[in-house]
Amino acid sequence: MEIRKAQSQPSPLRYDLTKPNRETIEQRQPLDKPVETAADPAVDPEAAAKAVREAREAYRDERQTRIANARAARTERLAPRFAQQVTAARNEYRAALDQRLKNTSGAEGADRLEISAESKVLVDRAKQIAEQDSSSRSERLAELKALHEQGKLNTDELVARAAHRMLGGE
Repeated sequence: MEIRKAQSQPSPLRYDLTKPNRETIEQRQPLDKPVETAADPAVDPEAAAKAVREAREAYRDERQTRIANARAARTERLAPRFAQQVTAARNEYRAALDQRLKNTSGAEGADRLEISAESKVLVDRAKQIAEQDSSSRSERLAELKALHEQGKLNTDELVARAAHRMLGGE
């Protein structure tokens, strides 16, 4: 990599686009002369600033009034249409609810389901078995609770079964 010093003069092959504009500006207003303005030196700058502020505030107030009037006119123009749309949407929703109610309620007595005597017997038998299992389970839990409260829950038989399971018996 080669390091070069920056050239102080522009390359003769480059075209400076801003040069004509700069020259024209210098001809109109040379930099060694003070800047000439069209402002009246007799005008107080604070008074001029106050006048500008007042004009801006007046313009802002007028603009806010115009915006408020435009919004009110738009609301007056569109409110009836919006009210009609809301009413129509509400009526459609109520009609859809009524239709769903009719579809879900169905005709009274049109469909019937009858259970045979054999299935009723099977259901009753399953209920009895479940009741017996739950009653025997609750009795066993009460027995274990009593043993635990007495401090006799860790019997040799229980310890032997637990050891057998832990050592891979089951």
